[in-house]
Amino acid sequence: MEIKNRICRLIYDGTYQEGEKIPPERTLADQWDVSRVTVRKALELLEEENVILREVGSGTRIMYRNTGHGGTMDTVTLTAPARSPFFSEFIEDFQKYADSQDSLVLFAQKAENGTIEDCLYRLYEKGLYNAVVWLDDNKVDFERLKRLRALGMNMVFFDTDLAVPYADCIHLDNEAAIHELCKSIRAQGGESIGYLGWDREEIFSIRKRKEAFLQTRCQRDSMLELPWSRRREAERCSQELIGGLLGQGRLPDAILCTDEDIGIAVSKVFDRMDIRSVILAVIDAVPGSEQQRMISYRQNFPEISRKIYECLKSQNENPGIWTAKEYPMKGILDR
Repeated sequence: MEIKNRICRLIYDGTYQEGEKIPPERTLADQWDVSRVTVRKALELLEEENVILREVGSGTRIMYRNTGHGGTMDTVTLTAPARSPFFSEFIEDFQKYADSQDSLVLFAQKAENGTIEDCLYRLYEKGLYNAVVWLDDNKVDFERLKRLRALGMNMVFFDTDLAVPYADCIHLDNEAAIHELCKSIRAQGGESIGYLGWDREEIFSIRKRKEAFLQTRCQRDSMLELPWSRRREAERCSQELIGGLLGQGRLPDAILCTDEDIGIAVSKVFDRMDIRSVILAVIDAVPGSEQQRMISYRQNFPEISRKIYECLKSQNENPGIWTAKEYPMKGILDR
């Protein structure tokens, strides 16, 4: 197993490239000071897992197969930023569903200065082959993601479409969310909507929600953005923006907040400034607000949890025919 893991590390690091021949058994045995029998057994394990292809007279080649890893669902790992209350809601529902299927859920938080791929590889080294990933604002290294898949890591990414074709991607149907909120605002007499989101379009949900609003935007609607660099000061930024609009007499009939953090911040500002006439519309829930005119479109976490689990299960049970897909999921509108 130690020799097998060393070879896997060299594949993951890119030392051994796709289709490349690895050194002969004798060379590896001398290099790592082990017997040829030990090296041979390690290679047999890798061949069983379809990581390498051994051909008599031709040598051993690295194979990058974009397929599932046949195994069990005894353990599933979740990796995400633990600080987010949004993730706390999701993990509770996912834990509940996994428990009903007799699966153990483990949480692994990505190191602050590490990459999501390195976090996943450490899980792989521990024999944990089933991973659910929430990227948040982390970037994806597609080459390393490809190598993780080739080594046999089963992955489902939540709240993004970036991991296809190496992982299933499940996310809120952002077009439906924006459409339903705008429709509900108009039904309540809101003629002008101020769209309030972040200015970080590299993040999937931010980009998709902005695109969806631009498609449904009317002449009196406006685009408003908060700086992502000040996201820990969402309430102060919201107060500065809303106060400025109020002072100029440009406060719209409704503010559409594109996530929970902005929604909570704006709700507090509305309460503090005693703004009651403006409709507050939010993607995700805003608990404990005194604001009366509120519409929310929340994610259906029980259904999302079921879908994520079923995708991982499919990767385990159908490794040869599995292909990565994107699954937009409808949410729940609360008036």
